[in-house]
Amino acid sequence: MKRAEWEAEVTANLRKGQNLLDQGREGEAFSLLECALEGMLALARMSTEPALSVWTERARKLLQTLEDLSPDSPSEESPLKLIADTGVRFSDVAGLGEAKEVVYRRLVRPAINPEGARRWNQRLGGSLLIYGPPGSGKTLFAKAIAGELDLPFFTVTASSLFNRYLGQSERNVSRIFRDLEGYEAAVLFIDEAESLFERRNEDRHEVTNRVVTEFLGALDGVRQRKEGLFLLAATNYPEKIDPALLRGGRFGTPVYIPLPESAARAAILAAQLDPVPCEANLDLFSLAETLEGYSGADLVLLCQKAIDLAQDREEQTLCPTRLHRRDLEEAARTSLPSVRAEEIRRYESFRERSPGD
Repeated sequence: MKRAEWEAEVTANLRKGQNLLDQGREGEAFSLLECALEGMLALARMSTEPALSVWTERARKLLQTLEDLSPDSPSEESPLKLIADTGVRFSDVAGLGEAKEVVYRRLVRPAINPEGARRWNQRLGGSLLIYGPPGSGKTLFAKAIAGELDLPFFTVTASSLFNRYLGQSERNVSRIFRDLEGYEAAVLFIDEAESLFERRNEDRHEVTNRVVTEFLGALDGVRQRKEGLFLLAATNYPEKIDPALLRGGRFGTPVYIPLPESAARAAILAAQLDPVPCEANLDLFSLAETLEGYSGADLVLLCQKAIDLAQDREEQTLCPTRLHRRDLEEAARTSLPSVRAEEIRRYESFRERSPGD
């Protein structure tokens, strides 16, 4: 590159970097300012006095700016959280028969029968995008997959990978896969996947592009060495996921986790109320039929409110009491479904457009 081109590039990177700093977008500004610093050092190397002193001084000041904006010692704490044994199996998850069948065929069966997998040309490991409304049990389902596979469960929130300081986001990704290297087989669960794998467009930050590239490259590298890594990604916004990741087979067919049907709602209510003193012959199945549109999280909250009502009654009467159906019905009147009908239509629309198994 000629001197004039170096000077033009340094000037442009400085101007863009400063504009980004003024907007508070420091993560993106770092990359541009670092490129400007490299250009200044290149110009200094090809210069003689007095230009040499000018470029050296400018580079020194820019380096000081970067050091002031960067942490003294970037955190090396891994963003991964480990659950050695989730203690959850498919039998602990109410309903979701279709989703369980897909996961069993694609992930579980090859893992528990590797000889059969080889015979049918199926590879071990794999990736899965899990999507559905908030509170539908996506994280619980992911834990159940790890339980069926009998593997340690690593979890990370996609947004926790991003860091405002230069290069720290990429180091976070590298740290994840260094930690996973110590395991022959494991489940890696990424929540808020849309933050990491969002659609590519002109507004997508350069730092996001670098982190996605670093993540996918590291993932491919691990899989070339080990077959036992399972990647599960969950999102409430499947339409924001880069379609190239779905078409390219990185995640295969997305798995929909819908709101629970009536029988599943009854099972969730029963699990929540099992340790609670309830009236005899409490018919949870007929109650569940009246709670269409409630998510699993909604039902947990409803049960807690009903328990509070029963405890209030016991405290007021000073007599042991039991939870009655009327407590649950009263709780339902003040605990409406949290997922709107238009949200469900959005998930159903995505499901119709997604490739089938």
